[in-house]
Amino acid sequence: EEAQRVSETRFRLLAENASDVVYQTDLEGRIIWISPSVTAILGWEADELLGTEAIGLVDVQDTVLHIDPQPGGGGGDVLKRFRCRDGDHRWMAVRAAPMATADGVVGFVVSLRDVHAQTLGQQALRASETLFRTAMQSASIGMALAGLDGRFRVVNEAMCRLVDRDEEWMLAHGFPELAYSWRHQIP
Repeated sequence: EEAQRVSETRFRLLAENASDVVYQTDLEGRIIWISPSVTAILGWEADELLGTEAIGLVDVQDTVLHIDPQPGGGGGDVLKRFRCRDGDHRWMAVRAAPMATADGVVGFVVSLRDVHAQTLGQQALRASETLFRTAMQSASIGMALAGLDGRFRVVNEAMCRLVDRDEEWMLAHGFPELAYSWRHQIP
């Protein structure tokens, strides 16, 4: 009995102080337990969510949940947007696995890690890269990006036409070689 009490105390301390949200559902997907960290991350009080369908927290565009069929999990995280109490959404890395007993699967355990800032940063970086590539490709003036070593990293078509070199040549050479060959009219 003492060992079980110690184990339960440790579990409670871990669950109540973890930064990730962890919840347990029954076979129908209703939340039967959720960690208190849900308040800090999503704004919900744990008691508000008990008995509700977990899928109701997921943004309608992201409602397909991926459950690892092996007890104990082992699958990778899936990114989903979860609905906050204030109506906003947060990107969460979701990991779900069935909970099995000797009688079979009795529900699911799901962990949510807050990856909102990282996901928004990655999205902004992708958008910036797309904007850069579009600007480079569609510019009517010659543009190039070179490293500190003088070698070209990116050149646009207008730059290639301007110096009468193809992109392959430009990327294989640096600005000093281009200036020398251009000045001396070396093909």
